[in-house]
Amino acid sequence: NKSGDTDFDAKIIKPSTDEDLTEEEIKRRLFLYFALCAKKHSLLRGLVDVYIRVTAKVKQVVIRQAGGLIRTIGMDSKELLKLVSHFPAGGETFILQVLHILTEKTIPSSDLVDTVKNLYQNRSSDARFLIPILPGLTKDETLALLPKLIVLPTSVLKTVIIR
Repeated sequence: NKSGDTDFDAKIIKPSTDEDLTEEEIKRRLFLYFALCAKKHSLLRGLVDVYIRVTAKVKQVVIRQAGGLIRTIGMDSKELLKLVSHFPAGGETFILQVLHILTEKTIPSSDLVDTVKNLYQNRSSDARFLIPILPGLTKDETLALLPKLIVLPTSVLKTVIIR
């Protein structure tokens, strides 16, 4: 981004090599960054930019720790909705996790449903993005999506059935 926030973000979360980081050190760095993101939602983009570039170990910690932050920000955040619409390539797993966190105990807002439907129709035909918003779709929309959902892997299909 123009202001250089992403470079700053990368330095907070990712040192020159992240293989040497302990899980506690990763959590410590994330705690600081998450506190900033909770106040300035636009910083979430930097988190996704860094997520894409780190090792699998760091990605796992980020995903496990992000729940509280995502719930705090909530599905009404315009910046979060913008990120869901325009996440960078490679950020799919992070965005999928964000969608599941946002909708795990509540019906998705109409803005979130519209954002994800737009994402699905215009950018990614991956039906996994639709699973978290199923409770917010009409019966006709859900029935129209069934053929795409049925062909998903069994582990993903179980999530569809539960929702």
